[in-house]
Amino acid sequence: MKFSIVTITYNRAHIIGKTIQSVIDQTYEDHEHIIIDDASTDNTAEVVSNFNSTKLKYHRVQKSGRLSTLWNIGISLSTGDFIAILDSDDTWKPHKLETIKNFIDKNKPVSLIFHNVEIIYKNKQTRYSHFPETVNTQKIKLTYLLENDTPVYSSSVIFNKGVSLNNNNVINEYFFDGMQDFVIRMSLIPHTYYLDKSLTQIVRHNSNLTNNHTDYGFYELIDTLGFLKKTDKISIADYERYKEKNIYKLLSFYFSNGNFEKFKGLAKINLASFSLTFNKLKAILKLKFLFFIK
Repeated sequence: MKFSIVTITYNRAHIIGKTIQSVIDQTYEDHEHIIIDDASTDNTAEVVSNFNSTKLKYHRVQKSGRLSTLWNIGISLSTGDFIAILDSDDTWKPHKLETIKNFIDKNKPVSLIFHNVEIIYKNKQTRYSHFPETVNTQKIKLTYLLENDTPVYSSSVIFNKGVSLNNNNVINEYFFDGMQDFVIRMSLIPHTYYLDKSLTQIVRHNSNLTNNHTDYGFYELIDTLGFLKKTDKISIADYERYKEKNIYKLLSFYFSNGNFEKFKGLAKINLASFSLTFNKLKAILKLKFLFFIK
């Protein structure tokens, strides 16, 4: 079983070395590491070449700026049986691929698997649970992803390349990122799993690729919900409920980050149409929000 690890990078020469080293240090060795460089202007190419590894495949591409497009380039260049995503500022535990390989062997067939992660904020390590503690290792259905309302981090995603392509599931380039949409659509195919083991460390810092697109995930989820409703994967009532929850989270995000103009605009558009079944829209945005909506 061969893994193809896909990493997208842009001007990460100062940190990508740790990411690459975490792959080199894997106890399971049947893998290739594909680096897609989105036209970096620093010495990323030099840093990568210094590793002098035959498993490392560096590809510099014309500037895109869209993660979804870059993911697909990496996938198209892969030769492995399973694709594993690794962001260029994250690192893996040394036993990650071995753990995943053993899990796949015991649970065949596997379409997609994602796992728990550790998020590091200012050198403080925090364990992040995707699902309630009662969920350990099990098949994941669409309802788990939507009801538990938790993100699936790219660097925790591993999927069967053949299953994905046979079902026409590639990253939707309509989206800036597209990974959340991809995981949700893959969950419609049997044999998607969640593994409650922390195998990845995710670092939060000012140069995260998505920092300039901090609200994109909320809007991408709304579009994905629309697809699920259109294809009868969820009911109209569930669509409205999930959409309202997501918009509430986006309103809270704007408010907590001091973006009151976007908060007011979004609130004015959506409050009148809300069914208010989501705990009366969290007590009408906890009342304090209404002060900003004239």
